Amino acid sequence: MRFGKREQVVVLFIGTALLIFLVHLLIFQPRATEYARVKKEFEDGVAALRDTEQPQSPKQIDDFNAKTVKYDQEVTSLVTELRLTIPKHYARLGTESVQLRMKDTLDAMRELVEMRKRVKTPQLTFLDDRKDAAGVQQGWNIPAELSERTLGVRGAIWDTVSQLIQRWDTMSLVKTPLDKLKHRFYYNQLLPSLALPPMEICDWVAGVPGVGWVFFNDKELKDQLQKSGLGFSQGTVDVRPNPYSINRFGPLLPVFKRLWVAELVWAKRDPNTPITKEQLFEALEVYPKYYPTDHGIVVANKELQALVDIVKLAEKHGILEISRVALLKFTPVEKASRRVPGATPTPEATATPAGPAQPHGVIGFEAGLAEPGMMGMGGRPGMMGMAPAVATPDESKAVGTGTGLELEMRAYNANLVKFLFELTHGPRTYAVDDLYIYSDPKGELRTTMTIELLTDLRALKD
Repeated sequence: MRFGKREQVVVLFIGTALLIFLVHLLIFQPRATEYARVKKEFEDGVAALRDTEQPQSPKQIDDFNAKTVKYDQEVTSLVTELRLTIPKHYARLGTESVQLRMKDTLDAMRELVEMRKRVKTPQLTFLDDRKDAAGVQQGWNIPAELSERTLGVRGAIWDTVSQLIQRWDTMSLVKTPLDKLKHRFYYNQLLPSLALPPMEICDWVAGVPGVGWVFFNDKELKDQLQKSGLGFSQGTVDVRPNPYSINRFGPLLPVFKRLWVAELVWAKRDPNTPITKEQLFEALEVYPKYYPTDHGIVVANKELQALVDIVKLAEKHGILEISRVALLKFTPVEKASRRVPGATPTPEATATPAGPAQPHGVIGFEAGLAEPGMMGMGGRPGMMGMAPAVATPDESKAVGTGTGLELEMRAYNANLVKFLFELTHGPRTYAVDDLYIYSDPKGELRTTMTIELLTDLRALKD
């Protein structure tokens, strides 16, 4: 086949066309696309700027800045008034930050104890030592002070503290779980002398044959007992959640009580005894192991602060008595979905604060605490009734944290109405749920309710 000039011209033409196509595809088209994108952004920006108020003078810019500062202050003031801010020391884990959190707890506890002494109505009997006929504590049992006369302590309180720390140090050196429980038994015998009955301030109880029921707080010890095959009536040690603990009135309440008593004890310290505050706090199971550092402490402290507010409001409106208070667990709060007019809403469960802290749902033993090793079927833990199933809030959709307080109070009708109205219409995020009112022959009303509150907000995302 002869390759003449005509064929050369055709090949050259095709090659040139192909080169032009490649140049356009690799160079001009990407630039043209980028140009179109930048042009559209420019036009959108111009359109947005056209609708924006433009300053006519430098003074107007100053006015805009002043308005911005004012709006920011108003928003900050509102969030502070609603107590939705989280102080910076809750975001840090240093010793100083933990001490500031403890101070928040102690300040609220101190104000409640002082109001119990100062306020005539309401009577704050939920703080008192109130045992029922079976000897089970129905109050928080928070002492206002420690005295040898009221506690019946022989010798100085600080002597008891020295013995307690010695017991604690010995117990810490013991290796086997069963031996730890035996030493804990003797440690527990010293606690009532410091207004800390073990039955009330411990989360777990273990029945040890030959020793008795031993109350303790060490979750690691509980786990070791279970892993060793000695737990839950499967061996020589019977381990259970303590149904008598005041954690029935709040998961962290036993820790808060131990912290409060530790401060009272430290105030009576003997300067001649070489015991540090850190040793005392460790031996009384306050810090560093038991006082929490997660979000739960933010919520619990805000619950205490809310309780102080509620007591002051109850005093203002003449509520006669607050006989029971439980600090509820917290739950994420999801953003409410928007309703479309005319559309049928999709049913969905609402997030409500969990009920009072009940370790594993146990509220009591049907046959009481029998002799260790003698527990039969009648002595198995009695369980709470099953609550209706609700959807678990999605953490990824959460816009804040909600919690609540369960209250039982006594009041006259008109006073109760005024209290509830101001409670739900004041500048706080309080709402009333599960309200039950009972009348008695005296003309008084006995009321139980859940006061729900929002403790913090997160950045809202559409």
